Amino acid sequence: MADELLSDRVERLEKTVEGLQTLPAEVAVLGERVGSVETQIVQLRAQMRVEFSDVRTEMRTECAAVRSEMRTEFAAVRDEMHTGFASVKTELRKEIRVEVGALREEMNERFAGARDDMLVGLANVTNELGREIRESKRHSQMLFEEMLGRIATLGEHRGESPARKPRAPRRKR
Repeated sequence: MADELLSDRVERLEKTVEGLQTLPAEVAVLGERVGSVETQIVQLRAQMRVEFSDVRTEMRTECAAVRSEMRTEFAAVRDEMHTGFASVKTELRKEIRVEVGALREEMNERFAGARDDMLVGLANVTNELGREIRESKRHSQMLFEEMLGRIATLGEHRGESPARKPRAPRRKR
């Protein structure tokens, strides 16, 4: 049994050696293929470098164009806003002037009406006071004359000389 095993072992060893004999040729073919892949990778890397560089350059150019366009558009918007604000400001000033003028006229009319009412009221009060003063003067004059009459009557009862005749009231000049 040990012989059989030895022959099996030798047979297996021979097969292994036969497989190893083809190995250098396969490694050479594999080396060529790896070299070819390496060359392709180097070429791909070079192409990618060029493409990425082109993409970067194109992006810089596009970004610069976008920035320039944005600056131009923002400047236009700023100018438009400035013009719009100026016109709104002018319109508001006009409206405010008109409103203030109308308010001023209304206030002047109301003040004139109030002044007229006050003047009429003052004239009425003045007339009423004048009438009251004249009435008070007449009443005072009447009381004075009555008092003089009573004094004269009292003097007559006591036997004194008759009192002087009362004077007429003074007239206004």
